[in-house]
Amino acid sequence: MVKFPTKLEDLVPPAAIGKVLDILNQPVLAATVREALHKVGMKDGSPVEQVQHAWHQARGWLESVAQRMLDISQVNPAIINATGQLVQPQWNCLPVKSSVAEAIAAASSSFQDYDKIHAMARRIATTVTGGEDVIFSTSLPVAIETLCRLSAFNQGLITPRTDAIRIPGFLDVRELLRQGPSPLIEIGAVNSTSNSDWPSNKNQGNQAIVLVSPNCLDISDSAAQRSVAISVAKSLGAVVVEILFDGVITDNSNPCMNLPRVADRLASGTDLVIVPLDWFIGGPTGALIAGKASLVAAMDQAMRHRGLVMRGPDLAGVSAAIKDEGSGPESPSGIGRLLATSVENLENRARRLVVQIEGTPKVKSIVTRQRPCRIGPPPWSRYHLASCAVLIEPTGSVAHLRNELMTAPTGPSIMTGEEDGLIMLDLRWVEASQDHFLVSALLGETTSSF
Repeated sequence: MVKFPTKLEDLVPPAAIGKVLDILNQPVLAATVREALHKVGMKDGSPVEQVQHAWHQARGWLESVAQRMLDISQVNPAIINATGQLVQPQWNCLPVKSSVAEAIAAASSSFQDYDKIHAMARRIATTVTGGEDVIFSTSLPVAIETLCRLSAFNQGLITPRTDAIRIPGFLDVRELLRQGPSPLIEIGAVNSTSNSDWPSNKNQGNQAIVLVSPNCLDISDSAAQRSVAISVAKSLGAVVVEILFDGVITDNSNPCMNLPRVADRLASGTDLVIVPLDWFIGGPTGALIAGKASLVAAMDQAMRHRGLVMRGPDLAGVSAAIKDEGSGPESPSGIGRLLATSVENLENRARRLVVQIEGTPKVKSIVTRQRPCRIGPPPWSRYHLASCAVLIEPTGSVAHLRNELMTAPTGPSIMTGEEDGLIMLDLRWVEASQDHFLVSALLGETTSSF
């Protein structure tokens, strides 16, 4: 089990340093060290004093690092998600890739040329999405509200009722689509849309067919409905807009999940795609808007007048996120890496946890179990992965230990699940580097936060 040391004495006992100093105090060795220093042109000095000076410097540095980490943890309380469910109502955000955080931090520490940093993000995103142009909004709701305000769609936004739903973890699509002056035209039932539900006569003015993913249908039925919508749009002279809450740039993270790729949608009949940057793409809070140049320009103009176009260091984070996603699951952190983790890897970690926790005071019994892991409640339940969990029967009550893990005074809070009356620690959304926090919390040990 790895613990972050807060004092140098945790790494090297004072008794050991004392022995080193005693040895260096021996006249023969001291003379040899002075001679060696003199030969390489270094300043003559006492070996004992040099070691003592280095010791004090190292101790001061390590203690200052530990204090900074403590200060950060107090203003940014971290949570370990061991529930097995990615979508949780209380999340402030999802973990970003370390490269994204580093890019934002680097851009925040110096003056930045907006035109240059924006052009770089725009160039990278255009290349990987295949869109004629792209822009970035400050948030996903901002992008959707702006869509509703475009005069280009003054004859209405057509959307199936299967798609006009509330997306857990995000927002209510229907309410947002009603925000603009363009009328919202809902068609079909909440569980299906027949061919006869779609409008057949071309209206005066312009319309947009708005599709959402995930929706109330399964993946195959959703694909069939999309195909019909694109065909209808062509006959009406309407625009097809897709809001992809589950959109990705590449499928490197977990190709078996069949998450919709932005480039695929734009290449197969969609005119404009809106996708959150801070979800599966692993970037900062905001939205990527890609597609036909005329539509992107209209969105850009509408948002720019209201100050809703992304600016500042977040643009550097966007570039890092999109660029890194193309490199696959080797990226050091973020949701993409957690999605790509194999169940075999999770099983090995679970077995190691059992070895460290079994037989300790708080644990009456402990076992590992493979289990299906879903992204979240409907409509996210269409996506599921194989996972592995540790199931714990505590010596006390289940409720008491779960609350203790969630409200630990030191270290990150640990959200757990419950299965068959046992505490469940599902490892799918837990970074391997966080496993020692689980062990420390169950052993009642004090740990430093992230």
